[in-house]
Amino acid sequence: MNKTKKPAQSGSRWIVQALMVVIVIGGASLRNLLHPESRIVALWPELQGFCPFGAIQTIFRGLFDGSYLMRAGYSNQWVLLGVLVITLLFGAVFCSSLCPLGSIQEWMGKLGRRLLKRRYNPPVSRSLDMILKSLRFIVLGALFLAVAGVVAWNLDYINPSYALSHLWSSVVPLSAVLVLVLFLLLALRYERPWCRWFCPYGPVLGVVGRLSLFTIRRSTENCIDCRKCDRACPVHIPVSTQNKVSDVSCNRCMRCVSSCPVPQTLTIASPNREGTARIRSIYLSLFVLILFFLPLGIAAGASWYTPSSGYAPTASVETSDFSPDAISPMISLSTLVTQAGVSQETLTDLLGLPLDYDFSTLLVDIEEEDAYMDITVGFIRERMREYLQ
Repeated sequence: MNKTKKPAQSGSRWIVQALMVVIVIGGASLRNLLHPESRIVALWPELQGFCPFGAIQTIFRGLFDGSYLMRAGYSNQWVLLGVLVITLLFGAVFCSSLCPLGSIQEWMGKLGRRLLKRRYNPPVSRSLDMILKSLRFIVLGALFLAVAGVVAWNLDYINPSYALSHLWSSVVPLSAVLVLVLFLLLALRYERPWCRWFCPYGPVLGVVGRLSLFTIRRSTENCIDCRKCDRACPVHIPVSTQNKVSDVSCNRCMRCVSSCPVPQTLTIASPNREGTARIRSIYLSLFVLILFFLPLGIAAGASWYTPSSGYAPTASVETSDFSPDAISPMISLSTLVTQAGVSQETLTDLLGLPLDYDFSTLLVDIEEEDAYMDITVGFIRERMREYLQ
């Protein structure tokens, strides 16, 4: 008996997922463990604003100040542009292929599926699902208020993405680590719980993704109503009842496409009548990876953007756009140099630090040294406030 050959797309997506985990977590580690002028640091992609909280903050800052998104010196603008490009083309594929936290949750889910078998990822009631999903909008609102300056709280204390990329550091808030551990444990039972119910980036990309050129489409002529696609969907979208998958929860994991036993029944295609503009799912993740890095690569090649260094101030940052009250205790001195638009010499003079002080040190770590016990985050904010005045 002949078996229908299924698209072998999962292998390419796994490779892209693993590569992004190495790039994001490895890059965060290298920038804090190596000398800022190291060639590896200079060449390694700097993905500021890549995590969900950082990305949403970039969007909100752009809403408050349209010129912010035009300042080429930041990498977070180019990262955001790359995400928007792939989302407008293919939907919320960033979540399924590029986000390290999403990938690691998925890998934990594979372990959970082996342990729990059919008991893994049971559907939750509609009412409970709605309540859980509403938490994403609470996080969105909190980020909006923080960027608007209405409140002065640091949401990195509950940010599992930040904890994941900085686990090597002893100053990562314990609360963020606990949130990360909680969701990884939940991932053993439910598919991507952070992505489905708490991540503020998901609904934003889901809404933008509804405008995407390519989406998953079902051929009613070829469909045999076996509903294998419904059972394969990790977020329980009834794919078999839709001609086009437009649900904002769809992250283009392509499991429904792979599960379909009839060729060309489920495809990722453009809305033309002929249905000829299709992309083979095996290539989708590779296209997404290339297109995501394209804006950042063009910017770096044109010298519009260069990775920040603790030993070189970034002249493109305007001091008037910097708020001392917004200084996070979890950033390094080199990041403060970039954000404030001051030189290393100026900052060391303001804070009373030696010129050869390690500028990869996080602000919250400085006061842990006996010689600098008075240099607290509050002191740093006050000194920067006085300097700007």
